[in-house]
Amino acid sequence: MNWIKEKLNVAWRWTRQKVKSVLIFLGVVTIVLAAGTQLDLGTYDINYPTLANTDTEKVEFIYQTRGVLRLEHNEMGRKYRDGEISEGEFRDYQENYYKPKVKILNQQANIIGERLVDIVIATTTSTTTGKTIEVKVNARQYIKKEFIDSDKWNVNLNTIF
Repeated sequence: MNWIKEKLNVAWRWTRQKVKSVLIFLGVVTIVLAAGTQLDLGTYDINYPTLANTDTEKVEFIYQTRGVLRLEHNEMGRKYRDGEISEGEFRDYQENYYKPKVKILNQQANIIGERLVDIVIATTTSTTTGKTIEVKVNARQYIKKEFIDSDKWNVNLNTIF
């Protein structure tokens, strides 16, 4: 009888350990999922121009918007340096206006950038094999370089966000 009792106790301890491990794992997963709902996951909407239909056009618009926002930031910095606004007003502008908007733009550029593939910028035919060779570049880097100073879109910071 003691033998059965001992085996049941061993089985019970083993079961308790496994259940405890599973409960800890489920608790960690629950915490991570709950935290994920609180994290800023880049779900902001940007009001893109009606003609910005492709991902490339949207990224171009984002880069141009960041450029306009940077210019506005520079102007606010000038006003602060010239004494037109106080340091508190400038810091408030940075923390509550500039940084959140840049964050939204960067998140959207990253979300769209994940969908972009390499861009073929040229093709040539090999003289030895006769095969067509494509010259590809990383789409995100190419777009950033090409669109950083774009002026294609009429950017109005008051209507984008």
